[in-house]
Amino acid sequence: MIHVICATDKLNSLAVHVPRRGVTEPGGILEEAGLRVWAGMRVVVVGAHVERHGVLLHHALRNIGRALYFYSTDTRPRPHLPDAENVTVKPANTTQDSPSPSSIETLLREANSRLTVYKRCLYCNASKAGVQDLYSGLLKEVTKAEARQWAVALSSDGDDQHDLRGHLVRVVGLRYDPYTRYNLSPLGPQHPVEPLTSIDFSILNSVSLGLNLTYEARPPKEPQFGLPLSNGTWSGTVGILQREEADFSLVLSPTPGRMKVIEYSRIYLSESLCILSPRPHAVPQYLQLIKPLSGWVWVITAAIIVCWGVALWVFREVWALDEGREGAWQILPRPPVQLGNTAGGRALASTTPHFRQGVLYGGWLVFGLVLGTAYRSSLIAHLTVITKLPPINTFEDLLARDAWSWGMKNDTGTMILYFTTATDPTRKEVRRRMKIHKLEEGMKHLMEGGYSVIEDIFVAQVTVSSRYTYESGYTPVHFSTSNYPTFAGLAWGFRKGAPFRRAVSLRKQRVMEAGLIDYWTHEAVRATTEDMIREAGGRRSVQASAQQDTEGGGPVVLSLQHLQGIFYLLGLGLLAAIATFARELLQARPRPRPCRRLC
Repeated sequence: MIHVICATDKLNSLAVHVPRRGVTEPGGILEEAGLRVWAGMRVVVVGAHVERHGVLLHHALRNIGRALYFYSTDTRPRPHLPDAENVTVKPANTTQDSPSPSSIETLLREANSRLTVYKRCLYCNASKAGVQDLYSGLLKEVTKAEARQWAVALSSDGDDQHDLRGHLVRVVGLRYDPYTRYNLSPLGPQHPVEPLTSIDFSILNSVSLGLNLTYEARPPKEPQFGLPLSNGTWSGTVGILQREEADFSLVLSPTPGRMKVIEYSRIYLSESLCILSPRPHAVPQYLQLIKPLSGWVWVITAAIIVCWGVALWVFREVWALDEGREGAWQILPRPPVQLGNTAGGRALASTTPHFRQGVLYGGWLVFGLVLGTAYRSSLIAHLTVITKLPPINTFEDLLARDAWSWGMKNDTGTMILYFTTATDPTRKEVRRRMKIHKLEEGMKHLMEGGYSVIEDIFVAQVTVSSRYTYESGYTPVHFSTSNYPTFAGLAWGFRKGAPFRRAVSLRKQRVMEAGLIDYWTHEAVRATTEDMIREAGGRRSVQASAQQDTEGGGPVVLSLQHLQGIFYLLGLGLLAAIATFARELLQARPRPRPCRRLC
């Protein structure tokens, strides 16, 4: 009943024999074989006289644009054609050579004496599929030119790939600012939406104008991009295309799982993730005291103080023994005070006239003066130009930050798949510690501090510009310098076998080469931001605060707020000095001497 007329291992042409009882049986076989997914298939139908609309307009050929129907009115028996009970389906290869005019002419010479030929067209019947008459007459009157015309009709795409003649396509798209923006119809979500300025609708308007098609866009029944279900089907937009309830969708990233159930057009934009974090702020006040010197300088200074103090104590002990005095145990509490005064830059009035002690104290005095001067000058510099914490620009920065959390909105697209299908340990750890919430909730935690949000780069730009930016242009949100592309990028998904998918891809390629994608992206971000600001009643009118000045990175006016830690340290130092001085007074109280008895 169904015969392959190509001798290659790639199936690109079919000859269908229609029996006198009708097209129901062969049409059902073709539908079950999945002929609908091979839009490039060449089909030749031969057989008894059947109504042409029942043959070439059968539902199994709904995606086929190259099909011919030959039938004869001769009643003589035809050459026997072997029946095929089963149909073996192989991938289509539209690049194979079509039947030559000579082979078609030979086939016709062996057929009946009178021939009628029809051609199937996709959009010739009021932008719908129709049938055109190619030939009706005696077989002996068929010329080589006519036979060549039939062969061309099978091999070429014709005008159907460049002019869809106002054909109406069904478009589905989940609202995803600024990619797809629209207003729902007041009649309900089952009615076409009203498109707004957005990236995908700008591309769709250009494609529809170039291909002469019309479209009706509707939202998906489930507000999801699409996730696999346990029964093998998909939810959301992918599920609608899988069930062929729409012709194609807007903004849908290709993934290995999705490409098994739907087809994709050319990728037109890269989808990247960024990390939103609080803008780097100044270090806490208590850290301002240790920032003037680096860590290794503090370690060396502490080691020198300890070693020098121990050396002074040992030398005083030895010198006391040489001079026959009591030793250094009675003056042990004094060196800490003397060392502290010397390190602060104050001269030390030595109580001993010994020359060797003067050399030691002199060297310690020089060290204290140099260290104190370096510390004070560096402290003033750090208080003038505020030191800030390092920004978060990568996933590694997130994991290295102590007491830090992050999250992402509840996504049903490639954002969550980017982490759930990760194989590297960094993304796995980020996913393990990630929180799932709404975008508004995550931004609220971000503004409170100690929190980051992972979001699409264009969605993040619109959100921050419209809701978290002051009139002065200042924003407390920091964008990471490193972006992470998810899978291949953004494309449009098509139901399998859509005959206009290649034409749409070529038209999108022209738009990309003209540089219009970048322009439309900028315009969509701007329009979306303005609409969100208008809905919120305007930007925040609060002017830049002192925190903005300190976060700017430039010189600022030194105020008492910057010196809080210094005053705290000064107070603690005075308390420690008073306590030490009181202790020395108590230890230096004269002891009563025993009276000598006179004999």
